[in-house]
Amino acid sequence: MNTILHKKHSKRSLFAVLCTLLLSLCLVLPIFADTNINLDDIVIENESEISGDVYDGAGLLTNDEISSLSDKLAAIEKQYQCDVVVVTLEDANGYEVYDYAKAIYKRCDYGYGSDKDGIMFIVSMAERRSELIAFGYGNTALTDYGREYILDEVVPSLSDGDYNKSFNTFADLISAFLKEARENVPFDVDHPAKLTFFSRILPYLMSFGIAFIVALIICSVKAASMKTAAKKTSASDYMEPGSFHLTKKRDYYLYTTTHRVKREKQENSSGGGGSGGTTVDSDGFSGSGRNF
Repeated sequence: MNTILHKKHSKRSLFAVLCTLLLSLCLVLPIFADTNINLDDIVIENESEISGDVYDGAGLLTNDEISSLSDKLAAIEKQYQCDVVVVTLEDANGYEVYDYAKAIYKRCDYGYGSDKDGIMFIVSMAERRSELIAFGYGNTALTDYGREYILDEVVPSLSDGDYNKSFNTFADLISAFLKEARENVPFDVDHPAKLTFFSRILPYLMSFGIAFIVALIICSVKAASMKTAAKKTSASDYMEPGSFHLTKKRDYYLYTTTHRVKREKQENSSGGGGSGGTTVDSDGFSGSGRNF
């Protein structure tokens, strides 16, 4: 009797061990599975309608805002030979927003030239998620540091619901990053961007300044041709002869000017800073994302 009970207990123990091993295997297998998804297998909602520098599938912008932003992005593309795109979506159709963005970029014929150089900023409202991806030369101009820098600047406006401001800030920053990459070296950890609001509007201020100077010159010429009165340079020119007699004269020192020169302190420099560059996935894209 004891032998029979021992055999039954052994079978139950063996079954429990096998179940435990099977459960453990099921939990471990996903870790070793290939996490890459085939972009051609992704089902893109309204795929045939997605095109242009601005695709506002979520309806976040007015027609005038779309037109203005599209013109700005087209000018950036023409100047720096790199496609720059803004896409808004109601949702990512059940996929990760990053994978969905890559599929849209690849399948909707985005990218400049034969190398498909480009940068895309995509916003999916259902997930409250934004992704900034790059391909080709976009990976050169936007390093890992660069993408994080831009997201730091544009995501707060998304959270506030000011989508037009966010997208225009993105366009201005991308223009500055592409300019630096083309004319110097890309902004990175060892070459950080210092793009204040003033530096972003400087090109517009310069245009206004040139127009103002031209207008000022024209007005000055016109005013000079109309002037008929002779210029008076002395107070005596405005007094009747013999009407004023000076009896006493004194000199008073009213102001003293002091010049101070700041003595700069030497600061100890330390190494470090983190590695720079761009992390590119197996599909040739780089990307960073934020919730908003």
